[in-house]
Amino acid sequence: MWNFWLRRRRWESRMDAEFRFHLDSQISAYVSQGLSREEAERRARCEFGAVELAKDECRDQRPAQWLDRFSRDIRYAFRSLRRSPEFAAASIITLALGIGANAAIFSVVYAVLLKPLPYSLADQIYSVGVVIPERRDQFASLPARIQDFLEWRKANTAFSAIADLTPAEWNLTGEGEPERIGGARVSANFFSFLGVPMAHGRGFAPEEEHSGWDHVAVISDALWRRRYGADPALIGRSINLGGESDLVVGIAPASMLVPTGTALHPMLSFASRIDVWKPLAPSSDELEGENWNQGLLVRLKPGESLERGRQQLQGMLNRSIRAEAPDVKTELITQLTPLREIYSGKIRLSLLLILGASALLLAIACVNIVNLFLARVASRASEFATRIALGAGRSRVVGQMLTESALIAILGGALGAISAGRLRNQPVDRVRPSRRSHFDSDGSYASQSGRGSIHRGDQPRHGCDLRALSSLAGIPARCRTKLA
Repeated sequence: MWNFWLRRRRWESRMDAEFRFHLDSQISAYVSQGLSREEAERRARCEFGAVELAKDECRDQRPAQWLDRFSRDIRYAFRSLRRSPEFAAASIITLALGIGANAAIFSVVYAVLLKPLPYSLADQIYSVGVVIPERRDQFASLPARIQDFLEWRKANTAFSAIADLTPAEWNLTGEGEPERIGGARVSANFFSFLGVPMAHGRGFAPEEEHSGWDHVAVISDALWRRRYGADPALIGRSINLGGESDLVVGIAPASMLVPTGTALHPMLSFASRIDVWKPLAPSSDELEGENWNQGLLVRLKPGESLERGRQQLQGMLNRSIRAEAPDVKTELITQLTPLREIYSGKIRLSLLLILGASALLLAIACVNIVNLFLARVASRASEFATRIALGAGRSRVVGQMLTESALIAILGGALGAISAGRLRNQPVDRVRPSRRSHFDSDGSYASQSGRGSIHRGDQPRHGCDLRALSSLAGIPARCRTKLA
């Protein structure tokens, strides 16, 4: 089939030679009958009819004729658009705007709402919040306590594992200029809980959760490359965090995604970028206090009921509160939020509305293009009538119009894709507002929220003043802690 198309000129020459042979043979036959040469040619041509029409009929029988016809339609479409630059420019730019806007918006929607999270079985991971019904009008929920984490992870519940993380910040000194580093204190199983293997080194060991054994750190891939030049020998070396020497035991993978800002909980304010993780290692004062400042993540066992697990945690929480304060009358409620909503819950509706608006923009663009095509067809009515009168079939005319439409669609789509790609690659920092949620260039969620005051030397204090709450909920003074 491709040989017929690629050797079109040779095929045309053979067809011309064959027609000429038959015509000359008939002319010779008439001349042998005694007719003059001129009369023989006239009579032979009258019997043969229109030679060009016969050639067209032969061409229609070629196996690759549709390729030849398509190439002619493409060339004709280019010539037609070149004769009408205003129509071509208006159609292509309108289509490019609609497609470009939709592609750019959908890329963000995909990164936030649809793209699988880089965790093992992410749909089984939930964050934990504590709701006090009497104060729901003031705040939706509280974070958990360190006592709850230590108790829940020992219990046999519907959850296969539980992990803890709380905000922290350190001054990083030593090699290079001093800088303030955002980080988190996490439980020893944090990385294995998420199913994220270390790019280099290891995670934390269980014994490193104890005070005095916690002078180890895992740093992010970004910090490793930016400050230490991706030196693999950094594993096993010490860095200075907050005036203390900590041994680097691991490098997190570049794809590591963790909650930032107030994404995990409104009362836990992480830095906008997490570069260092250290073991939790609660002090004796923290174990005896009532600090509601722990972000907890739980992983549901396969086949288990989420509601059953929630009730188990709620029961243990209320029993713990009443064991310390028998006079407490309120019933605290545990609240489980899917991990996906941690990153997208606050902006899900806004993104869907923007996506709907961009789809409406594309629909309007398509309607405008249809109107342009209708006006163009009306202006070319005499041309189409002339072509049909000269023998062109309606299918050929319609085919050429469809080819022209497809060409405009391809050009507009290509221009729109290029525009969307350039827009997608623009740095978000140029338009990043303060104290608002944003998306980094790879689509991960981050938040520029204000920092709290520094507590325990490295951790921001977060939460609310529970003294007024406890007086309403019946919590005695020994269970009240100011978490402002």
